[in-house]
Amino acid sequence: MPEVTFVALHALPAIDPTVPGVFGGTETRAWTFARALARLPGWKVNLAVRPRSPHSCYEGVRIQRVRKPLYDIFLHVGQCLAARQEFPFVTIKRWSWHLFWELPVCVASRPFLSRRGRSLGGVGQFSQLPGDLIVTFGVHVDSAKAIAGAHATGRPAVLMLGADSDLDERYATDPNYVSPYGNRSTDCLRALREADQIVVQTEQQQDLLLAHFHREGTFIANPIDEVVWDQQAEWPLPEELKDLENSGYVLWVGRADRFHKRALHCVELAEQLPDIPFVMLMNPRDPDVTREVHARRPPNLRIVEQVSFEQMSTLFRHARVYVNTSALGWEGFPNTFLQAAASRTPICSLEFGAEFLKEFDCGACAEGDFSRLVQVVQDCWLSPKSTMHVDASRRRVLAEFGAENQCQKLATVFDNALVQFTGGSLPEP
Repeated sequence: MPEVTFVALHALPAIDPTVPGVFGGTETRAWTFARALARLPGWKVNLAVRPRSPHSCYEGVRIQRVRKPLYDIFLHVGQCLAARQEFPFVTIKRWSWHLFWELPVCVASRPFLSRRGRSLGGVGQFSQLPGDLIVTFGVHVDSAKAIAGAHATGRPAVLMLGADSDLDERYATDPNYVSPYGNRSTDCLRALREADQIVVQTEQQQDLLLAHFHREGTFIANPIDEVVWDQQAEWPLPEELKDLENSGYVLWVGRADRFHKRALHCVELAEQLPDIPFVMLMNPRDPDVTREVHARRPPNLRIVEQVSFEQMSTLFRHARVYVNTSALGWEGFPNTFLQAAASRTPICSLEFGAEFLKEFDCGACAEGDFSRLVQVVQDCWLSPKSTMHVDASRRRVLAEFGAENQCQKLATVFDNALVQFTGGSLPEP
């Protein structure tokens, strides 16, 4: 029986709602694929994460841990404190007596750990992961380490691309380039060159991968698990949104940044449509952007920093419109598009996904024109599509992106990687 280990270090909050932390499309995609593969006969599945897990196995997927020096301490401090620009430079979100010793440890160790994190040291943690095959998500230093760890122990590695920015041409042309997420081009290029198989989310990524890095990629669309998604739709809304249950709202989901998800665009949209309630589910990744969003927040905008994975479905089900403000050059294929379509929620996008929205008739794209986005959102809010129309769009999306269908394709990629790496034989059952 082949054994595969998915490496998605921050996915545990998407798996277990009792684990604090934020998650995004990468973590959702990894967990959906891992859970679906575990349901297929003949596969043993692990998922590697950073935090300690309350349980060793979820829905047939065994949890492995990739340790990082002082990770638990940094995680706890991050849950208790928030950065700010003015003195005293931090604000307390939740008090803990442990901060008296944890905070000095974080301050003293950060310079050393930052240098270590930017290097390819620590490969041993990845080489100790079980399995015949290692699968990692996104182009960054940890993916380079996971691939190196697999090869150091005689195993193949599959790289699953995320955003289009994973294929930044500068990774191949500028050895001094560092991405906005702090990843050096040399590490990113190593991951792209050394992976035995590469899976892309879109045909555009397939073209970029070939043009910039001379690699062939297998196109497998993002999955959505219809059964699980519909079951989770029965969960209640977060307490702070309960009063919007009947009226609905315009939903935005993403992280606080200026270049990719572009949270401030949603603030501006809410400012221009003051009679429509907006909800932002915002990962406060960039403290400066987070502060600006909160400072500019109009009365019709509510900001939620975290919900459980199970609440995502009900969050989309009660939304009357889902809005996307992502930049073309950074987005891959957002899971939120599938989640909105599966929830019968129309999608209004500033500039991404025009072909998808047209093909599946599940929303509209403003083609980069912000004033047009304002009008599109207002039109969707005032004139919702008929039940028959949104049901038809949902059926078409689920037929194309259903988890079982996509997972069968992924299993074929894994089989091919194992056969090619081992010289023509799969592991014994």
